[in-house]
Parts: sequence; structure tokens; C-alpha cells
Amino acid sequence: MIHDLYLLYIPNQDWGVFDASSCPDTHRFPDYLFRQYDVLDEDRDGVFAKLKDIQGKLVRDKVVPNEDNQSDIFPELSDLIEGE
Repeated sequence: MIHDLYLLYIPNQDWGVFDASSCPDTHRFPDYLFRQYDVLDEDRDGVFAKLKDIQGKLVRDKVVPNEDNQSDIFPELSDLIEGE
């Protein structure tokens, strides 16, 4: 089974990590504010934990995404799965 996980910046709130059941409707956000990850069952917990770590760093560093820095913020799924 595939699970959708999201790393999302919500303006005037902050960063969040969500699954499909808890994520706000991403259609209302520009693409540079979030990334959706399609994750297999066996990788879900590890990827979720890594996204939570990334979320904590982004909040601590007060990172706000934009079109120019989005590629520096959101990791590739393969990077999240490595070392599982």
C-alpha cells in the first residue's frame, strides 16, 4: 500500500508534516510551499520521522519557502528512504 505524506508550509502558521487524512487541501497552496511523498508501507514510519526532523529544523531556522529556494528545502524521496 502507498501512503501520501506531506511536508507543508502554511503561511501565518508554520511547517507541518501530514498524512493524507490530516493534510489541508494542497490545491490552495502554490507548489513551492509543499511536497507530497508517495511512500510504501515499509518505509512510512522512517520517512515520517525524517520529515518531522526536517520540520523541526525548518521551524527553528525560520525558513520560508519561495520559488527560488524550494529545491534546497524539500528532499527527494530517495534521500528520505536511504538508511532505512
